[in-house]
Amino acid sequence: MLITLGFKKQGVNSYKNYYGITNLYNNLGELKFEAKDYKEALQYFLLSQQMVQNLDSLFWGSRMYLNVQVAYDLGKTFQEMKEYGKAMKYYQEVKKNSGKASFLSFETDAIKGISEIFEKTGQSDSALKYARLYAVYYDSLKKTEDHQRLAVIEFEYNYRKEKETEVLDQERQEVLKKRKELKLMLLIGGSLTISIILLLFFLLQRNKISRMNLVKSNLQLEKSSLMKDLSLKNRELTSKVMLLIEKNELLAEMSEKLKKLVPYTHDSDSELLRSVVHDLQHQHSEGFWEEFNVHFNDTHPDFYTRLSKDFPALSPNELKICAFLKLNLSTKEISLITRKNEHSIKIARYRLRQKLGISREDNLVIYLGRY
Repeated sequence: MLITLGFKKQGVNSYKNYYGITNLYNNLGELKFEAKDYKEALQYFLLSQQMVQNLDSLFWGSRMYLNVQVAYDLGKTFQEMKEYGKAMKYYQEVKKNSGKASFLSFETDAIKGISEIFEKTGQSDSALKYARLYAVYYDSLKKTEDHQRLAVIEFEYNYRKEKETEVLDQERQEVLKKRKELKLMLLIGGSLTISIILLLFFLLQRNKISRMNLVKSNLQLEKSSLMKDLSLKNRELTSKVMLLIEKNELLAEMSEKLKKLVPYTHDSDSELLRSVVHDLQHQHSEGFWEEFNVHFNDTHPDFYTRLSKDFPALSPNELKICAFLKLNLSTKEISLITRKNEHSIKIARYRLRQKLGISREDNLVIYLGRY
């Protein structure tokens, strides 16, 4: 049985009531939805929608977010109830409002829902169109999440560095305070014996050495922390490259399978298959290197600049191979990424050695690791 509550609209207090009850109905609807009680879930979501409409227009941001959230919940509920027309209406509303308010996650889910409805209703062309659009939005959403994770890592590093600086500042202030105290003691105790002065001098020198050792230790710890962060980023980057290699192999396999289907399809369907094959190949050729460069430049921001400065004759393709070798990728792995045979990669490595001026006995990967 649904809960009915009375409200009395009184400025900001009314806003708080409507806002809280909106979330309450929404949460109850989610519980019913998970229990597959779609009719009960629908009633809660409709009540939540009424509460959102009662929100004060001054709270545009909260109202817009809740509108999009409730519309998406209604869309997915109608979809489960197989009322595809109503579901499509709410998904289109979510897509439109999410685009205005930059709610990328809701917009991506709405596009996926639209594609599924087109597929259920037999509209294959439209389903394919929105499925491809969903893939683009999904990749964009993942990139945004990756950037956010990197931003968190950078924030944590800066926070630790700031704390270390604060500790050093405190120690420096303590040292300055001790110096002042020492000067005062020297002024007051000017009549003390030479032995006491020598003792104080000895203590001062020992304190200075301790501080120097402390600063040196902190510098070593900071250097070690930086090396650990760099090693972590290198492992993450290598992991991403491996995922991209798997994605590339999957795209290549899908392209070949789709090519084999072309002779067995009608003219209109074969054109559609060729278009899909072209899109898959195009996504590999352009999207892979752009995505790789984003992660690589974040981990090794000065690599290309320093290498190009020392060896300006290197071509863009040779710089790419240098980047792959920097990550210690094998000839086979580079072949999978670039879609060139291993013999071509070996020749490219030989020419690269000549341009870099290193002999066959020198390790090319170790040499590039200096940059």
